[in-house]
Amino acid sequence: MQVIEPPKVAAVDASGSKVGNARPAVIDANAPMCKPTYPEQAVAAKAEGQTIVQLTVNGRGIVTAASIPHHSGTTPEHHLLDSAAIHSLVKCPFRPGLDELGNALGTTVVVTYRWHLD
Repeated sequence: MQVIEPPKVAAVDASGSKVGNARPAVIDANAPMCKPTYPEQAVAAKAEGQTIVQLTVNGRGIVTAASIPHHSGTTPEHHLLDSAAIHSLVKCPFRPGLDELGNALGTTVVVTYRWHLD
């Protein structure tokens, strides 16, 4: 079972500067393509952990960059968890962020996946 925490977000403009009262991009985390499958090797190894994925979303709601600032662990099975999380999240639909005037802008979205076996 994996748990998605609410995204932590920061709105940024084209230069990467944070924007005051802007609305960040919104992820549709319930979309089917957003849910990674627990890798079989990770299940067999009983690998659990938390993967934090940082996504850059442009003003059209398209993911333009993705990174993992916090890995779920150090084993090869944990790397499978991280890979599954990032590959699923880049496919998620996003509504672009908006500045104070309602203009679309790029934002950074941070999503935390908790990997836990029942």
